[in-house]
Amino acid sequence: MDPVQLGGELFSLTGGLQPSGNISADDLQKARASLAATVSAGLATSTRSTDVSSALAEAGNIQFAQLDPTVQQQYSGIEAGQAPGFISDSPIESTFSPTVPAWARGMATDVIGPLEDATTSIPSWIKIIHPLPHSVNILYGTQIVAVVTMVGAPVAGKTSLPLAAGSVWIDAQFLAAACPASSWTGFLISGGTLTLGAYTVSSGQIVIGPAANFTLTANLAQPTPPPPVTGPGADASAVTATLPATITIAFTPTSATITAFANISATVYGDALSIKRNAQAPAYNPNLQGLFVPGDIVGAGPAQFTFKTVKSTLFMPSGTAPIVAAGWILPVAVTTPDKLGQAAGTGTVALALGAGATATWSGVTTPVSIAGSVII
Repeated sequence: MDPVQLGGELFSLTGGLQPSGNISADDLQKARASLAATVSAGLATSTRSTDVSSALAEAGNIQFAQLDPTVQQQYSGIEAGQAPGFISDSPIESTFSPTVPAWARGMATDVIGPLEDATTSIPSWIKIIHPLPHSVNILYGTQIVAVVTMVGAPVAGKTSLPLAAGSVWIDAQFLAAACPASSWTGFLISGGTLTLGAYTVSSGQIVIGPAANFTLTANLAQPTPPPPVTGPGADASAVTATLPATITIAFTPTSATITAFANISATVYGDALSIKRNAQAPAYNPNLQGLFVPGDIVGAGPAQFTFKTVKSTLFMPSGTAPIVAAGWILPVAVTTPDKLGQAAGTGTVALALGAGATATWSGVTTPVSIAGSVII
């Protein structure tokens, strides 16, 4: 990208931002370098609409052109950082937050902020993607179907290769054809094994034979429980969950199948449940932009969920509702494999509720049906 054009875009994005609190001028420059990497790669710097982003960029470019050349150079001379980033209006975002750009979903980030706008005093935070270390691509022909973490370069002539602790990313369309084009789903592992048919190693990449299969078996890294809090977020901090401890994925030249994963257990709003994998295929959920891996509730009788313990005074669900779908959901990022970062975690439990439960919240005292809600 032309340095002047890049400088104009960086000015429109960050020209009004200034350090505050413990954030230094060097931190602000690091944040700008990450945004320079994002802009240079043609990626979205936020989830603002295209019209809003274009209008802000145009206004910023006009203002930039009127600046003293010395000030212009401060922006146009910024070199792209090692990892891209994006702007957020919140310091904390869940894996499935709609404020995360599609290309960054499911990726771990470092957070710089708050950075305060000099004119409006509105704070912003810059989220910088953790680079993916020691990654190895697995291909069928020229198509990358998985990106894994290995220590050292892969070696030809083996029937199996060890996986190191780190990230696994899989072409999401291999698992569910309805996923967006060029989309990836990933999770953190503590270790695992690739069991390989015929393959070669080329430029550090594993190229599977055109008629061969391979299997990925991994131990998933379990999330660290959040510290208990009071007030907003109290119910989320009280959740306990054990996500699948192990997973096995079998690959063919055209698809991938989750052949096994260990049971999930969770206690949400005081209701304890366990989920086991069933025979249904994974499906893409466009509302959550995630890959849903269905399961069945373990236990006798109809599957239902009861809001037994509610700590929040802002959002207060109550009652009992049938569980119409249960399983494990993983975020899906729409990007290219060279732009994948470290996975943020191992997905989460998902429960879709039928009719029966209601909720009130701040300003709404009449109970409202929450049929169709998904708890994640």
